[in-house]
Amino acid sequence: MIPAGGSGELQLVVDVRGKSGMLVKTATVETRRGARVLLMRINLPAPKIESTDAEARARNRMLASADRQAVFKGDCRRCHVAPAAGLAGGLLFHAACGVCHEAEHRASMVPDLAKLDHPTDRAFWKQIIVSGKPGTLMPAFAIDQGGPLSPLQVDSLAAYLVATLSAPPLMATEHAQAK
Repeated sequence: MIPAGGSGELQLVVDVRGKSGMLVKTATVETRRGARVLLMRINLPAPKIESTDAEARARNRMLASADRQAVFKGDCRRCHVAPAAGLAGGLLFHAACGVCHEAEHRASMVPDLAKLDHPTDRAFWKQIIVSGKPGTLMPAFAIDQGGPLSPLQVDSLAAYLVATLSAPPLMATEHAQAK
């Protein structure tokens, strides 16, 4: 919070992955005198294309099939680790999870988390975030499992998912079956 008459810095996070050209974004700032809308224009250069998007996606899927932690290594770190650094909650979800789960051309094997066909709770989300999901492309995001997220980030992400993607709590027997 910036005091009245004071000055300070506003930090805005904009996901520019896969975008080029002029990007226009707005942010609403609440003041004692009412809301003010800030308009941001970001000119993004066209990315260097070494291969087609389809070729790159197919290659990345093959790498992830062999090692689901591959998204946290080498060149993949640019999209899957760097944007999540220091973030928590919703910002962390959009930076770290949204690259797959909110992608416009989401792969068929990547679920839409808002349309899961089973109940979820904090323990469910935490288990998936920490350990990933064996037999799928979902990597383990916890630092002690080879991922980039601290325990605090994992907790904030689980809390965000419970608040955003609410579903009836799992019964003890259902929780064991969901794993």
